[in-house]
Amino acid sequence: MVAPLHQALSQIRRAGEQLVAVLRHDRFVGVVTLADVLRHVLPAPDANALTHGA
Repeated sequence: MVAPLHQALSQIRRAGEQLVAVLRHDRFVGVVTLADVLRHVLPAPDANALTHGA
């Protein structure tokens, strides 16, 4: 099963964890963390705003 990003986020939140296991054909291939998901969901931080407190 291929899980869209929002399904991965839902699974992370439902489990109360910071990561989920990634399986391919029932074989472990890695993990996806909450930070990984958020990098794809949220816009990139504005470096200028971060340095100027905006």
